[in-house]
Amino acid sequence: MKTLIVEDKAYIRKGLLALIESVEANVQVVGECESVKEAVIVANACNPDLIFLDINLLDGTAFDFLEQTESLAFKVIFITAYEEYALKALKAGAVDYLMKPVDKEELKLALQKVTALPIAEQRQNINATKAVWKNDASKLILSLHDSFQVIDLNELLYCESDK
Repeated sequence: MKTLIVEDKAYIRKGLLALIESVEANVQVVGECESVKEAVIVANACNPDLIFLDINLLDGTAFDFLEQTESLAFKVIFITAYEEYALKALKAGAVDYLMKPVDKEELKLALQKVTALPIAEQRQNINATKAVWKNDASKLILSLHDSFQVIDLNELLYCESDK
């Protein structure tokens, strides 16, 4: 699986690369980028299957990058230190959202999700999600182990967090 790492800090890119190699996944890192501009150029040239994407980059955000590469077919795993962007990332079609520092077991699970989810199905999830959220802030999207669930907040009576 051709993979691109988009992260503005070199030491984090190197650490992630070492972690990817340690999980023995079928992943070939074809490039590393630190900015939106660079990532767009490399993604268009390499046509990766998977992108590990940080939220804040040197010249913009991950969402700027995603807007500029809408025509490409790749899967995204966000890797960030910011919890508050998780919902936005899921709305953008992320397969997973990993917090820094990345845990080896969480990385394994995220790569399993990537392998299990065909790109066509991911695109379908993204389009369904966009349709639900278009003009309706009364919906909540939950990321499950291998899918998404849309909850109508008007029908929600009780909610409890577990971890």
